[in-house]
Amino acid sequence: MSLQSKYLAGISLAVMGAGFIGTIPAEGSLIGRIAQSGFEAGLVGGLADWFAVTALFRRPFGLPIPHTALLPKNRKTIISKLISLIENDWLTKESIINKLSGISLTEKAIGLTEKQLYTSTVKKALQSFLITAVKKISPEKIAPLIERELKSYASDFDLKPAVEFLANAVIGNKADEKVLDYTLHSVAKWTEKESSKFQMGHVIMTALQNKEWEGFMKIAVKSVLSMLDEEKIGRVVQEFALNEIYNVLQKEHPNRVKILAAIRVNLIKVSSNEDVLGRLETWKKSAVSGISAEGPITDLLAGVQDKLLAFAEKPETVETYVLPVIQNGINSLKSNPETMIKIELWVQKQIVAAIEANHNKIGKLVKENLDKLDDKTLIDMIENNVGKDLQWIRVNGAICGFIIGLLLAGLKLIF
Repeated sequence: MSLQSKYLAGISLAVMGAGFIGTIPAEGSLIGRIAQSGFEAGLVGGLADWFAVTALFRRPFGLPIPHTALLPKNRKTIISKLISLIENDWLTKESIINKLSGISLTEKAIGLTEKQLYTSTVKKALQSFLITAVKKISPEKIAPLIERELKSYASDFDLKPAVEFLANAVIGNKADEKVLDYTLHSVAKWTEKESSKFQMGHVIMTALQNKEWEGFMKIAVKSVLSMLDEEKIGRVVQEFALNEIYNVLQKEHPNRVKILAAIRVNLIKVSSNEDVLGRLETWKKSAVSGISAEGPITDLLAGVQDKLLAFAEKPETVETYVLPVIQNGINSLKSNPETMIKIELWVQKQIVAAIEANHNKIGKLVKENLDKLDDKTLIDMIENNVGKDLQWIRVNGAICGFIIGLLLAGLKLIF
């Protein structure tokens, strides 16, 4: 309530009172009597309206006059009626739902998002969100979960398709030939060494000497050994081995074809060999249970987190990567009316459900807020909001009384 309107009511009463007193000496004249009647009626009307308005909020002059201080006395009833009015007339569930159903909330949300998307405030908020989200990642908590999932996946992994795929891949890519060639070249390289010749001769001489021969073979072997030494036997074996190795290295040599065919047959059989698969399964489970990957996974996640944090802190990250993704999502939604309709229906459904579940809380919220106010605060609040109009009631009472007083005085003179 403004001071101007508050003082205006008092001024109107003062004017009427001063006018009444000022016209007493002139009541012998016609104009004096008429003016006095007007001021008298204005004073009575102003005082009556002042009393009526004051009686709404408090006891006039603090006197225990009946039917005054109406608001404090009827506070509970007034609040109850107000809540009922809000819930059942102004903000009914049906009125709220009907009002919302006429609004395309999804369209408005998208429009507002597009309007604000490229503002500096939104960019800073998005970057702050990214940085906070990355910092919230806890490698120590995530690593055990990843390790458990990896071990579970590895334990349940069926080896048979993998072995079959691996065998077919080896054959299809001719990896068996490459392995065979690598092995043969490695063996040939070792066999060609001078030291290898003596090693092979020594092994064969030792084997022949230590074997228990019988009859004629014993005599024949001794005779042969007496004519040979490790160098001679080694050279013979070396030449024979190298010759066979080089033969197998030739693409079309029968021995090479036979060896590769045998390798491929055995590779194919492995995928259906239950004994081999069983051993591989046992080895797999033992290896999985024995591996502790939590530490390496934690270190890996910590490294990834550091890189993500550095990426999120770059000023251009939001502008270059985040905003285009959001804009593309918005454009995709706008170009798909069916999806927009589905989202809108879902949003409306959620709002209706929320209104149905919480409509009664509107009245409770109003009541809780009003109950927090004592009588004085509540009265001051009402007076501050409607006090200007109440003061004009008092002013109007004084003016109307003055006019009516003049009319009555006029009528008295006429009749």
